[in-house]
Amino acid sequence: MLQKAGLWNTCRWAGGLALVLFIPVHDVCAQGRHVLYQFCRSTGCADGSEPVATLIPGPGRTFYGTTAAGGANNQGTVFKLSLRSTETVLYSFQGGSDGAEPEAALVADKGGNLYGTTAYGGNEGCSNGCGTVFKIAPDGSETVLHAFDGSDGEYPQAGLIADKKGNLYGTTYLGGITSYCFNLGCGTIFKVSYDGTETVLYAFKGDPYSDGYFPSAGLVADENGNFYGTTTRGGGNGDACDGYGCGTVFTLAPDGTETILFAFSGGEDGDGPQGTLVRDAGGNLYGTTETNDGGDGYGTVFKIDPNGRETVLHGFSGHEDGRYPLAGLIADAQGDLYGTTIEGGGAGCSGTGCGTVFKLGPDGTQKLLWRFGSGKRGFQPWGGLWENQTGELFGTTIAVDDSDSGTIFKLTQ
Repeated sequence: MLQKAGLWNTCRWAGGLALVLFIPVHDVCAQGRHVLYQFCRSTGCADGSEPVATLIPGPGRTFYGTTAAGGANNQGTVFKLSLRSTETVLYSFQGGSDGAEPEAALVADKGGNLYGTTAYGGNEGCSNGCGTVFKIAPDGSETVLHAFDGSDGEYPQAGLIADKKGNLYGTTYLGGITSYCFNLGCGTIFKVSYDGTETVLYAFKGDPYSDGYFPSAGLVADENGNFYGTTTRGGGNGDACDGYGCGTVFTLAPDGTETILFAFSGGEDGDGPQGTLVRDAGGNLYGTTETNDGGDGYGTVFKIDPNGRETVLHGFSGHEDGRYPLAGLIADAQGDLYGTTIEGGGAGCSGTGCGTVFKLGPDGTQKLLWRFGSGKRGFQPWGGLWENQTGELFGTTIAVDDSDSGTIFKLTQ
């Protein structure tokens, strides 16, 4: 989730990488939540269900997004939503060679084409397909640009970034060198050219877990063509996190050299970063970890400076302030950070809390913008946020009542 040029400079790579442009966040004190759309609560609804990814803006007052389930074949959808709460399914995945279960945000080009990944489908070499990189044209037709076969990556959970030539860059959670990481492969960083040619830029080795493995988040890039990302495991911290390592923040140079900027220990510093990073003009990286304190904690918001030093900006208590931040962050020109937690915020949802939207100041002061409650209005925000010019925040939830259907919501000042 990348911000406008200024303090937050990751929306553009001088070497050619042009990412989805997010308008900077205003100082938000949310006074209310409006449900723009509620997905059908029955299994296999044609409009989709389980929107786990962040929305992206479309032309006019519209958004594009994905659902991991539902659609005509119950294999997920790509959809368009107007702010008048009209949803249109642009494409329903069939679950075969065209892909299945898109879990990540989309990226759009100037021609109105949408690009994304499916976690499954595509190639029969994996038990449920190894996943795809796809293109949806404005007329709704789908083209599979690449189907992974395991050796070049498997299970792409994260979204893509694109350069000016139309090349796409991303990560796969598994695959690559399949003799490592329990014979599943430790994950890859890949490039798919505009003609569909795939290149593995880096295959994580994960043995002895020093370079990290299982990257679930997407990439960000700087003006020199370096990529930055996270792995959920690895880092070489001895017996930390049951001996598997607690995750890393890494950089990949244009020549393919990977460097670990920071390896989490699983203590107060965090464990299991899953969300995409955001980078400021000074080269500082900001992100979240799912847990901390040996798995007994409820996650962190962290900062990594260019020298690899970490500062924990906030450690979640698991109560009113939220628990388990799974998504990345967005930021404003003052350095305030905004994000979601999938649980916490109160005593609802069987005592775990139903999720939150929060704001974190540069000094680490947290302000809760919204506490979700169980019921028909949706709860458990899995994905991140987007914000418009008037300071309204938009996001998704994955649950309604006792079903995995989900909503699209707006928070207003």
